[in-house]
Order: sequence, then C-alpha cells, then structure tokens
Amino acid sequence: MMVYLNPFAATIPSKNWFYCWLTRLLLERVTYFALKQSIVAYGQPAPLQIELSERGRFSYGQLRAYYDWLKLKSMAGQNKLPLGDISWDVMSHDHFEVHPNERRPGLQLADAVAGAFLRACDVNQIGQRDVQAAKLLKPVMTGDPSAGMVHGFSVKLMPKWGIANLTREQQQVFRFYGYPLPQWWMPKHR
Repeated sequence: MMVYLNPFAATIPSKNWFYCWLTRLLLERVTYFALKQSIVAYGQPAPLQIELSERGRFSYGQLRAYYDWLKLKSMAGQNKLPLGDISWDVMSHDHFEVHPNERRPGLQLADAVAGAFLRACDVNQIGQRDVQAAKLLKPVMTGDPSAGMVHGFSVKLMPKWGIANLTREQQQVFRFYGYPLPQWWMPKHR
C-alpha cells in the first residue's frame, strides 16, 4: 500500500486520510461479519466494540468525523466505492475506543497479523521477505459468513489484482489465499 494512492480519499481535508481510508476497508468486512454473527446469535444486530491503538499525532476526532461523513454518504446511496459499505447497524461512536497498544492483547494480536502480511509483501522497508507467518494464519482467517471466501474478505488486496502491479514474490501470499479468483464483494444488505 506504500505506493498506492486513492485520489478521491486524498481530496478529503485530513492529515490522516490514508489511515482513515484503510480503517474503512477493514471495517467494511468486520462490521459485515459482526452483523451476520449477531443476527445468528441474538436474532438482531448487536453493537460492535471497536478498539484502535493509540497513535501519536493522530486525530481520532477526525476519524469519527470521517465515519459520520461516510454514514451520510452511505444512507444517501452515494458511496464512492459501490461494492463495499460499513454495516451501520452494528457500528456506533458509543462503542469506539482508543487504547495504548501495550495494554490490550487484542491490539497486539492485530499488530502481529498485520506484521505477518507486511513481511510477506513489503519490498521497500523490511528487507528480507518471508511469507511463512502469513501462511500460518490460514486456519484462523475468517471468510464471508455466507460463502466462506477469504480472498477479498480477510485478505484484501488494494488496488485490485489486475492493476496492483505486484512482483512475483508479492503475488505468492495472495495466490496462497485464493487470488486472482473472483473475490468477495459485499452483497447489498439494505
């Protein structure tokens, strides 16, 4: 993602637009999964507890404003990305928290997963690539609750396969998780 630019997201007046946009991609999948699971477990949508790591110089107020803006766009049917949306029935500011990473094992686990995929893909910063840790995560990678697809759900490539310009080495981990087969896209659920 280091060299990828989302021109539309970059027009949002924010110093943190890239982080905001990446959390959006993540939350499209997480909220969809939480919605489906809560309906099975409780018969109705249940609020999702969202925890993020404290990051120096990052405006969480700006992140909340970004999600307010996305919700307005979503409710008006004006999403810029038509194949994804946050499941707003399970997302609320009342359940959105920021914590120091060292105090929350779940945040440390998320960092470990992200680090495994960084090691598998990044050719610019980390030096020696290694796909083993990312491959070892396969048994715990969740898929779409309806179809079970991991590629496009737990493992999301942006931009899409045909234009990502991945090296052969970078392709290795994505092929392992099912790319370039047609990937999961959120069904219309409203």
